[in-house]
Amino acid sequence: MVSQQGGIKPEKTFHGLLGGGVLAIWSDIDAENEHEFNNWYTHQHLPERVGTPGFVRGRRFVTAPGVVPKPGAKYYTLYETDSIETLASEPYMLRLNNPTDWTKKMVPLFRNGNRTACRVTVSEGHGIGGYAGTIEFGPESGKENDLRAWLRSDAIPGLLKRRPNLVAIHLLEADEATTRAKDQTEESKSAGMRGPLARWVLMVEGMFDEAVRDACQELTADMAAHGATDDVNVGRYQLLVSLSE
Repeated sequence: MVSQQGGIKPEKTFHGLLGGGVLAIWSDIDAENEHEFNNWYTHQHLPERVGTPGFVRGRRFVTAPGVVPKPGAKYYTLYETDSIETLASEPYMLRLNNPTDWTKKMVPLFRNGNRTACRVTVSEGHGIGGYAGTIEFGPESGKENDLRAWLRSDAIPGLLKRRPNLVAIHLLEADEATTRAKDQTEESKSAGMRGPLARWVLMVEGMFDEAVRDACQELTADMAAHGATDDVNVGRYQLLVSLSE
């Protein structure tokens, strides 16, 4: 089918994020453990997690070349789930209470960072980018609706329209109760990562790091005027691996 612009009109619907929930994880690892950490994460842990009912895709990122990460944020992992409820579900808790021997060895080696379960509030664009930016921020008290409305109706669609090297932008809002569901599990008992939760996260995906950098700068410059607090953390990452169910 040909569109009015002369291109081929797709017969399928494409998406950005694949579900209504995500688990976002930022972490460091000591240099002497990094090789095994990447081997374990990519070849055992990622497939195990994506193989859990309700998990639909997992991605691992490392800090983009030339970027100095904040402590606890050299690596970024994103799991996409059917819904936020997946991240407190019985199948997921069963996994967390029965870690493999390799997982028992590696989990205590995580350094700093944080792990936050989020609801997907906005997901615009389609596909995944080779580069991603994460903007951790939060709304002022009473400004939640104003900030969310600006992002959904103005900032996010405007950026995607103006900047063709962007692929997608997502707004993720933390759910503390769901995040804390892991706290009493076997895997959590030896966890080496107990940093603070994120509040809201904007994930910006693009074809090039420069496009992600510029979009993050534009977003952070305008946030305060629309109800965001001034404590904002930005990271930029390069995709290492993506695994879908």
